[in-house]
Amino acid sequence: MRTDRRRFLKLITSIAGILTVANLQERLLPEIEAFTIQSTPTITNNRSSRKTVSDPNAVRVVVVRGSDSVDPQVCVEKALEALGGVEELVPPGANILIKPNVGFYDNDATTDPRVTAAVVNALKKTQPAKIVVGESALRGVDVNYAFRVTKTRTLAEAAGAEVRDLRKDDSVNVQIPNGLALKSVNVFKTASDSIIVTVPRLKRHSSTTATISLKNLMGIIPDDEKGKFHETNLNQCIADLNLALHPKLAIIDATRAMTKRGPSGGVMVTLNMIVASTDPVAADLIAAQELFKAENAADPQAAAARIDHIQNAAQVGVGTADPSKIEVLNINVS
Repeated sequence: MRTDRRRFLKLITSIAGILTVANLQERLLPEIEAFTIQSTPTITNNRSSRKTVSDPNAVRVVVVRGSDSVDPQVCVEKALEALGGVEELVPPGANILIKPNVGFYDNDATTDPRVTAAVVNALKKTQPAKIVVGESALRGVDVNYAFRVTKTRTLAEAAGAEVRDLRKDDSVNVQIPNGLALKSVNVFKTASDSIIVTVPRLKRHSSTTATISLKNLMGIIPDDEKGKFHETNLNQCIADLNLALHPKLAIIDATRAMTKRGPSGGVMVTLNMIVASTDPVAADLIAAQELFKAENAADPQAAAARIDHIQNAAQVGVGTADPSKIEVLNINVS
């Protein structure tokens, strides 16, 4: 009897121990999972408004910051993932025009070719009909030579894109009924027939304060139109052009930003950053703030808000420049 009693007590003790461990695991599991989710990558929300990240009416701008060792491909992929995933952003089977800034022969003044190639690689997941990396460059610049010396052609073609001098395109006239400086504009046919992804270098500009994704679209118009823009009202013409052919995505190369002066010959600052949004106005506003921060401006937000073509683009309906309607999602990758 004593033996049976001992066995019974041991059995009861074992069962109690199992239940205690199970209860402890159940209580600890949410904490373990929460720690795992937060550990990689490090994600911080810096909201420029009181809205929550889940607010469907807010415009999201993603800022991905990487260390020196992080491949731009990783930063681009993280940015697109945070915007909902590239398959949700771009429909399958589309013609895509990736428009980097390759308006100069100097790598500092042009989009980093690794970023351009990273965008090509990311967009291939949508199984597009065609991806073209296209540019018409600054007036007087040989586009094909710029493609070659900046290594844009080599890396973009290796990624699977066609690289095209847009000046060899036919041009078509696009109406802009709600434009303020322009009621129509001639654009290259590749641009009018494609989903446009604007991929500029973040930098200063002597005429427009900064040149980011909105101004980058001037590379889809012929040289005579560029002249007309400068002779008319450059800031409003940039806004009207983006109203005519609204970019689907803005992916801004801020791996190195050109500060103080531009569009060439400025002071380069390494930021290891990609800024992305489906709203090019919001993207440019937030990227401009980062540009002024790199210059140690007293009030980067106020300086960015004074860029005329960004405000003009918001006024004609291209996107939002209202900080209370923009959410910034910061993602740190190391």
